[in-house]
Amino acid sequence: MNDLLKIPQILIDAANTPNKKLSKELEKKNGGWNLNFLSVPSSKKRRDVHTDIRFGVYELIETEQLKKKPLIKRLREKFPEIGSGVICRIVNKLLDQRVIEKDTKFKTKPILVKGRYWRKI
Repeated sequence: MNDLLKIPQILIDAANTPNKKLSKELEKKNGGWNLNFLSVPSSKKRRDVHTDIRFGVYELIETEQLKKKPLIKRLREKFPEIGSGVICRIVNKLLDQRVIEKDTKFKTKPILVKGRYWRKI
């Protein structure tokens, strides 16, 4: 029972050695097993990413006349590291909050325009 709660020595060694030396030392200790430990990349906080996307939406709506799908496509090109689900969720939330709206002037061209509650923070 005590063995299950014990931290394996290989994980302790992995935490204490730099990544360059890690693979060689662990390969020697493990008899040829090659274990790769990936370090977590330093990324922005979630809210910082969301505000960046929102400001990207604001810029595109002010400068260009785009429909919803081309807007999402442009945002995916601008932010390749962020998944399309996150971008779609932010655009849909802005539509629900009426920050951006579909233009009702022409029925066949529903481009996105500034909404009733548009304001840049």
